[in-house]
Amino acid sequence: MRRPDGPGRDSAGMGRREFLRLSACGLTVIGLPVGCLREDEGTPAADHLASGRPVSPQFSDARTPVLWVEAGTCTGCACSLLGSRLPPVEVLLPDVRLEFQETLMERFGAPAVDHLLSLAGAAAGRFVLVVDGAIPVGAGASLTTLGVDGRGRDYTAAELVTQLADRAARVVALGTCAAFGGIPSSGAGAGMYVSVAEATGRMPLRVPGCPPNPQWISAALGALLRGEALELDELGRPMAFFSSTVHELCPRLGSFRNRDFATAPGDAVRCLRQVGCKGQLARGDCPIRLWQGRSSCVKAGSPCVACTAPGFPDARPTVDGRAVGEEGKAASPFLRPLPL
Repeated sequence: MRRPDGPGRDSAGMGRREFLRLSACGLTVIGLPVGCLREDEGTPAADHLASGRPVSPQFSDARTPVLWVEAGTCTGCACSLLGSRLPPVEVLLPDVRLEFQETLMERFGAPAVDHLLSLAGAAAGRFVLVVDGAIPVGAGASLTTLGVDGRGRDYTAAELVTQLADRAARVVALGTCAAFGGIPSSGAGAGMYVSVAEATGRMPLRVPGCPPNPQWISAALGALLRGEALELDELGRPMAFFSSTVHELCPRLGSFRNRDFATAPGDAVRCLRQVGCKGQLARGDCPIRLWQGRSSCVKAGSPCVACTAPGFPDARPTVDGRAVGEEGKAASPFLRPLPL
């Protein structure tokens, strides 16, 4: 392993800017508009940017375009996928025709927004819209803009996501904030931030988690883009990942049955229920589909906080007008033990 050569460099001696520049060759394959990337002066892309003309979508292959918009988010969902090692992101991304993804864009502006809107019109009914983050509405909507087009119009998250959802073939709510409202819609944010379904009126494919396991993301998107049918539960989550509770798959299930409970977080062996584990309320295969093949919350000695549940972090008894039972009770405070 090489020693890092300077700040921001990894073990191979590559910094973030070098990574983005190297990725630019691949980004032409996955479809990110050249207007979103920093280009050297004198290049065709730079000249195009300087002209201020909208970027016209180019359909060079038959792959389904993916438009990924980040609303009220911490970018953790995107970073989860970008940090994937199973499969490595370098292998995954070239197979995706990713036309818009703000975390990957070194440059953002009207040309990028124009490209987004132009492609959404040209590929109406054919593209997949991925949204991560809750959608600010009502009094808070005007405080969250996601870009300005070439005519100088600001687009709020609610406006942009709704407009794109109306034209998309499928909508993916990535992460618990997009799927159920999550952290932004808790506490004082209740009513000011909503889920993708509440904002758009469309039932999305939900891949919850805070953030979701990168394997959940890559497998769900991969199946969509290959045109494969996904078996979904009543809330629109892939059954392959969310058919069982964390408790049912937990390696400490024997300790639970023997009433051998931990008395503090960090215990390496005993059941964590009495220190607030919400694994009985949360659906997800976290104990067997380890993060990056290495660990999970419970394996690390932390109680499950039920981050995949509709009731995270505040109780939410209904989703899309239907009762969600125990999953709606997976509320904070996280360390409060469940009744035996």
